[in-house]
Amino acid sequence: MKIELTAPMQKVITPQVMQRIERTLDEFPELQPHTLRIGLVMHSNVHGNADSRNMLIRLNTRARSGMSYFAIAHELTH
Repeated sequence: MKIELTAPMQKVITPQVMQRIERTLDEFPELQPHTLRIGLVMHSNVHGNADSRNMLIRLNTRARSGMSYFAIAHELTH
């Protein structure tokens, strides 16, 4: 699967977050033919959200957000 990071996400993503995203994507083989865009949430009190029409998920990468494999997988299900 091709992954595109939005400009704001490119500035803040860590190797650990990227590893979590890649591991989670391994559980969704049906998404392989698609390009997934990954961005940042706009509000710090949100773990993530998704725009399925544009194959875009937004994640909260702040350390206090507790971003988990569950949060990533949840957004991918949209």
